[in-house]
This record gives sequence, C-alpha cells and structure tokens, in this order.
Amino acid sequence: MSTLDLIDDSAEIRLSAFGTGVHQLYDCVEVDKIYYFSNVRVLLDSRDDLPHLSFNFEPLSAVEIKEKHDVMDVIGICRSIGPIEDVTLKNLEQGKKRELKLIDQSDKEMIVTILGTNAENFERIYTPGCVVAFKRARVTLYAGKSLDSSCLSSSTFKMNPNIVEAIELRCWYSSKDEQSEQ
Repeated sequence: MSTLDLIDDSAEIRLSAFGTGVHQLYDCVEVDKIYYFSNVRVLLDSRDDLPHLSFNFEPLSAVEIKEKHDVMDVIGICRSIGPIEDVTLKNLEQGKKRELKLIDQSDKEMIVTILGTNAENFERIYTPGCVVAFKRARVTLYAGKSLDSSCLSSSTFKMNPNIVEAIELRCWYSSKDEQSEQ
C-alpha cells in the first residue's frame, strides 16, 4: 500500500494505492506537480497555479508538553545535519537515517530524524541556515524528546518554503546571528 496527499484550493485528501497501483503511482507522480486523476489513470497538468500545502505550525518548545506519538507541524532553521547512518527499521529491513538539528523563535533546538531517500538526498539540497517545514512530524522519546518525520506515511517536509512563517523565521535568525557576532 502507498499513500499520497492531494491538495486543491479547497482541501486536502489522501489517495491510497494497492497492489500494482503502488508501483504505477510511485513511478509517475512527483511532488509539487499538478495531476488529473481519472479511472486510476494519472495525467500531468502543465498549469503553474499550484495549491500549497497548509501547515498549522507549533513552536519547537511545544514538543516538551506533547506526548509520545503526538503529531505536529513545525518550522525551523536547520543549524546542522548529521551523517547518514544505517538503521534497522521496524519491519526489520535495513534503511538509512539522518538527524537534523533545528531551531526556531522559541530558541529551542530540536533533533528531527528523516529516513530513506530523504536522508540520502538531504545533503545534496541542504544549504546552511535553510528553513525546513515539517508536516505531521511525530514526537518520539529519542535523546529526550525529539521529532521523527518518517514514522508516518503522511509526514512530509518542504525546504525553504515560500510562506510568511519562513520569512519571519529567517529575519529572526539573521538578527540572532548578528547579535551573537557583537
């Protein structure tokens, strides 16, 4: 089974694919593209008016009052990335993981774990001080409390999203950086 979150101007909905449809879905769908879905046939649309993923951000400091397995949307400056590590997944398969260290206006640093191809490709798209927004990251008890963006199939993240919260975060971080240099 595979799931895909779809967004239009009015709402979000989850599409689930089973059997051979899983491979068809993964092979032909890309993030941030517009598609028509009809009779399990997927066609790319060339329009540029892309609906945006909506977030309900909470500060990283709110993780402290959350329970294990709670889900939250967070946004932060990526201060550092850890190395790729081999990990045994819950299904006993081998996978890759990477830890990111985020900070936000609450001045709380938090570790967020990403798995699989996201972990492997993150270094390629990473720039120091980039903004990362996570949708449906799950609270874990690793190294105190932390967040895992890969536990749920519905979790996702955006690098340097073009949203007001990202601009505000960059401004805050720039002023914090300038203050620490003085």
